[in-house]
Amino acid sequence: DLKFQLAQKNFEQIKERIKEMESILGKIKEIKSREEVELKGWTEDVEKIKSQLNIQATVSQRKFDS
Repeated sequence: DLKFQLAQKNFEQIKERIKEMESILGKIKEIKSREEVELKGWTEDVEKIKSQLNIQATVSQRKFDS
């Protein structure tokens, strides 16, 4: 009977730990998702800057070629 009570207590502790792990994993996924959105925005910003620089370089080159 004592062994059963200990086993039941251990089982409940394991279930509680699993709930904690699921909560932590959910928070990690949420953070990762926000980071991915932020990285995508930064990537788009860099691409816009590169495009603007290419346009400026083309305009400048045409002025020198004329």
